[in-house]
Amino acid sequence: MKKFIGPLRMLALFACLGLIAANVSAQDDATKTTKLRYKTIAKWKIELPSETFTPVNGAIPVGQGFATEIDGAALVVDINADGKTDEKARGVAGLITLKGGTGGLPHDYTLRLVNEGGWKWASSGALEGKIAGNKIAIIDQNNNGRFNDFGEDAMIVGRSDAAAFLSKVVSVGGSLYEIDLSDDGSELAYKPYTGKAGTLNLVSEFESKGKLTSVVVRNENGDFSFELSDAKRGMLLPEGLYSIVAGKVEMGKESCQIRTGECKPIRVSEDEPSVFAWGGPIRAEFEYTRSGEEVTFSPQSLWFFGKAGEEYHNWIPDGAPPKFIIKDENGREITTAKFGGC
Repeated sequence: MKKFIGPLRMLALFACLGLIAANVSAQDDATKTTKLRYKTIAKWKIELPSETFTPVNGAIPVGQGFATEIDGAALVVDINADGKTDEKARGVAGLITLKGGTGGLPHDYTLRLVNEGGWKWASSGALEGKIAGNKIAIIDQNNNGRFNDFGEDAMIVGRSDAAAFLSKVVSVGGSLYEIDLSDDGSELAYKPYTGKAGTLNLVSEFESKGKLTSVVVRNENGDFSFELSDAKRGMLLPEGLYSIVAGKVEMGKESCQIRTGECKPIRVSEDEPSVFAWGGPIRAEFEYTRSGEEVTFSPQSLWFFGKAGEEYHNWIPDGAPPKFIIKDENGREITTAKFGGC
């Protein structure tokens, strides 16, 4: 015999279902955690917003410190903090891993070593985990052995090679999350961001013959930072004023880097998407001295700016240098100049 569910019982059933839905929603809004594991990156391809190489001067200052000594032109490092130097880096570059569980390190820590008039080092590894099913990697950009320095360390979301500064809010899969890290770097906590947010698009109105492979913005307080080069339709960011602080353009083997220059901050608001026009044409500014018809200037006093005021620098290789036309205050051409490489 079929049973009939009356109106009161139906209401009770719907109410029950409503409570279940509310509980699911509450769980979705709850803080979640992800375990982080250290991974050495032997072939470094990551574009950092503020890469730092620290001169070797005595012990490597991570954990309780790992002793070093110079052996001829080589650098020898005590990798397990037992007071004896173990591994040697020769030539102009090297890769050495400090052993976790020794010297106050909770996990391994790999160094990129370069010898450019003296040995220098930078981190060559990352703490990896997942937020909402998406891969994240955190890099000790300021070389102090910790990975939780917001606004100083670096972070990659997804499988890109371009990093932003470590941010208290991250954009993952079209959603925003607040994050926090444990002191030992073993765990990351995240929960949905509930503040106001808007969309910023730095890709569709960027004028260049090259490819924008990295562009990093940071807010006024320095606690929010995002990398937007893959966000062709824009990226959701917390409301606020953001500055372009780092980036890179590549075309074949040629490349140049981007920094703020004279570019004004960009306002991000939930009221309407922000599409920012920048890139070419590029203008050059330089300092010079003039003696009669002779004008003197050098590559060291030469700057390049895009149409929004952003600055382009560190051109690799120099490529074909531009031709400069020197005119007087009446617009009359005085002479032309061209560097043999700059």
